[in-house]
Amino acid sequence: AAAVGTAQKPNSLSKVTVTLNIIDNTPPSLTILSPPNGFVVGSLPNVKVRGTASDNDGIVRVECNLDGGAWIPVTSSSNWPDWSALLTTTKLGPHTIAARCFDKTGNTVQKTVAITAKDMTSPTLSISSPANKAIVTEGTVQLLGWASDQLSGVKQVTWEAVPIPLNPLDPPQTGVAILNTPGNWSSWSANIPLKPGLRRIKVFCEDNAGNKTSRFLFLNVV
Repeated sequence: AAAVGTAQKPNSLSKVTVTLNIIDNTPPSLTILSPPNGFVVGSLPNVKVRGTASDNDGIVRVECNLDGGAWIPVTSSSNWPDWSALLTTTKLGPHTIAARCFDKTGNTVQKTVAITAKDMTSPTLSISSPANKAIVTEGTVQLLGWASDQLSGVKQVTWEAVPIPLNPLDPPQTGVAILNTPGNWSSWSANIPLKPGLRRIKVFCEDNAGNKTSRFLFLNVV
């Protein structure tokens, strides 16, 4: 910005004009509020980033990236006092979130936070056959189903067969499901020897991060 001033000597008609060029060299203010530095993120694949930005000359844009990747523009509904961005990753372990801000003069500032991505999501498990409350014949009954986990991967699927009502002379049975295709949990099976009576079949799935989920059904064995 330019400022013009006029100075006049006493008892003189001469004038001196002074022009001042005021330059904004002050970087804008930028803060990453969430996630805080050192935070453990378990909501993968989405990582929501929130922060604030301000500048006496006005903000032009704010951008974010993850691990030095492409910069993406953030969104702000309040003209920059508050902003947010949605980053995505399925990679577990340490990550760096960076944000940078530009003002109208071209000054810029950058901030970073370090986070750790951890699998805190339970795997997905389904029993596709037989149907709940199905009537099956005494002997070996085959269970079919599928399991998935997009982060750490499925570790194992196990089963438990319990008589209803409980009978000390007929203890629960347990076993491990097998993959119909090696390395592919989209199809698993379990062969369960069952005696006559009502049975509750419970299936458990565990991923490689230790998260678990379960499903159950009842079978009437005749």
